Amino acid sequence: MKTADTFESVPKVEGDLRTFYPNKPLAQTAANRGQEEYGALGVYSATAQFEPDHGFVAVLFSEVNIPAAWDAGFEVVLPFRPVKTPDDWASKKKPPRVAADGTAAVEAEPRSGATARVHTIAEELFQAGTIANRSGRGAVVDACIAAGINPSTASTQWSKFAKLKGW
Repeated sequence: MKTADTFESVPKVEGDLRTFYPNKPLAQTAANRGQEEYGALGVYSATAQFEPDHGFVAVLFSEVNIPAAWDAGFEVVLPFRPVKTPDDWASKKKPPRVAADGTAAVEAEPRSGATARVHTIAEELFQAGTIANRSGRGAVVDACIAAGINPSTASTQWSKFAKLKGW
């Protein structure tokens, strides 16, 4: 006679310490009991997962590894922790651009075409006092569009112009 505390399990796969169950409700019940039993040790969630050709397994999600839970037939899943964190990514700075002669490369104004015309228009507006910092972007882009320059080109070159000015 089976009681509520008895679980019917599927034979284990050789080398696999997990207990496999024939259906999801049995595996979920085992997982819930595992969460109750090991909750104080760091288990924060439990579920049942299907393993093809084997059945269902009780899975415990924990902040720490719990060898006793592994020995009892549970699969313990630890949270993913990337090797690099966003703090590492933010602190990584690009190396300075270097010219062919080994000196630091300096951005230069374009010499011809629409890109050079954007720089010329921006410089004229700067000299006239119409713009004084990055807030003059709209005036420069509007003037470039009126001169027949593509708005995307005007916007991109305005950013480069402002960077050259140190804004």
